[in-house]
Amino acid sequence: MDIKWIEDFLHLVETKNFSLAAEKRCVTQSAYSRRIRALENWIGAELFDRSSIPIKITEQGQKFLPYAEKVLADINQIQAKFRPHSNPIKNEIKIITQHSLMLHFLPDFFMSFDFKNTKMNVTSNLNSFESYFEDITTGSSDLFISYEVPDLHKKLIAVPHIKSIVVGSENMVPVVSSQFKDKFNWETSGTIPHLTLNNRAFITAIVRDKLMEHYEKLDTVYEANLSESLLQMAKQGKGVTWLPYCVCKNELDAGNIMVLEGPNLVVPSNIIAYVNSKNADTVTRKLWQHMQHQVQ
Repeated sequence: MDIKWIEDFLHLVETKNFSLAAEKRCVTQSAYSRRIRALENWIGAELFDRSSIPIKITEQGQKFLPYAEKVLADINQIQAKFRPHSNPIKNEIKIITQHSLMLHFLPDFFMSFDFKNTKMNVTSNLNSFESYFEDITTGSSDLFISYEVPDLHKKLIAVPHIKSIVVGSENMVPVVSSQFKDKFNWETSGTIPHLTLNNRAFITAIVRDKLMEHYEKLDTVYEANLSESLLQMAKQGKGVTWLPYCVCKNELDAGNIMVLEGPNLVVPSNIIAYVNSKNADTVTRKLWQHMQHQVQ
């Protein structure tokens, strides 16, 4: 049970429209619908009649409504009671990012930041773009640092309280085994085995147009969740994979893999930081200013 489900329920009761309610909650309609369904599964009853326009609350929903209102009121009362006695500066910054950026970009980027009295909580997960969008827009996370995915970027900067800056850049490079390089010649080989991340991965979204451009040349033979897995498969000569340069730099320098030569196969990408300005406290604003100074 998630308190957000209660808030979602009450917004839908008020608007009687999934699209309007989702917009108010700063989430996509599909994500919002899933949360309402999750609440219904938890309750064990349908709370809304989706066949009617506008949407109507069911009899079970009417019975649940006073409980939902009381639960939310009680929680707000508890928060109001204890918040004045808490530290107004939480001294913790929650950051969500991709696995490869957490390993290869953030340590250097934050090297000059003064961590005195500040805890930085950095997490990475394999969730969908919608999950990242929800985390930063609702304030579950303070910062979101990500490779640029055009569709997601447009949605995020359309939210008034989300601000963004470009903090770096990265190339997605197609790499193959140096040991088996004769197997992978773009001009003379037939189809080339392709090693890919799943469709939810940011790297997949970034290189999708390039893959579609050459779909007749690439035969997907392996899919994984982590880029490090693809790197090991590429080293073994199992195919070509597109990876951030930072992920494969050491193996390239060691000569274990090489960049596959072909028609403009390298895909550039910006690294963008997003901040929830509505939710930002003193510590988050301090870090954001530091990041802005870093990229000037």
